[in-house]
Amino acid sequence: MNDDRWRPRKVVIVGAGAVGSTFAYALAQSGLADEISLRDVNHELAMGQVLDLAHGQAFFPSVQIREAQAADYADARMIVITAGAKQRAGESRLDLLQRNVKIIHDIVDEIVQQKSLAVVSLASHKGQNEGVNPRFSEGISNTTAEAL
Repeated sequence: MNDDRWRPRKVVIVGAGAVGSTFAYALAQSGLADEISLRDVNHELAMGQVLDLAHGQAFFPSVQIREAQAADYADARMIVITAGAKQRAGESRLDLLQRNVKIIHDIVDEIVQQKSLAVVSLASHKGQNEGVNPRFSEGISNTTAEAL
């Protein structure tokens, strides 16, 4: 059966740091999303970013902005992963990569548990994903916001 009901253009952004919050701001201004949900392991950071973005809503096209929960993956149209650890003093790039692989592993596991059909996009520095196990991309379509 073909279900042609209207679905909101919901984007979940995982990682509410500098990259995630900037992406959320640009997305809110663009009018491409009906709902933007921010998720971060630091719930206070995510909520602070949501409140900051809410202050500017009068200047954005109509968009709902809120903190996300794992259940939000289930009906998202797109999930943008900007989460990642910062490099510690004296830490090698390989050690940083290994920490970030675990972070991405945990996020992808949460997405899979919610049976999400969303397009998943991973924001990273050039070369940061080299050596990442290719199983992360199994069944995940790579595209841009045009998927919305």
